[in-house]
Amino acid sequence: MTSGTGHVDSVSVSGSNVTINLSGVTSAERLVVTLTGVNDGTTVGTAAITMPVLVGDTTGNGVVNSSDI
Repeated sequence: MTSGTGHVDSVSVSGSNVTINLSGVTSAERLVVTLTGVNDGTTVGTAAITMPVLVGDTTGNGVVNSSDI
């Protein structure tokens, strides 16, 4: 993990899908996981994946309020 609280427990790759299992992630933070050796068929490089975490935000709008019920 490049940024944020938590740990990468495992990574699996199936074709173009990458699954990253995390633990110890806290609420109200923004995680960044950086993958190296990413190949798009032409170029090999890195890819940074950003994931905001907010427990209870079921709508994904960045706040927890009555719309999440």
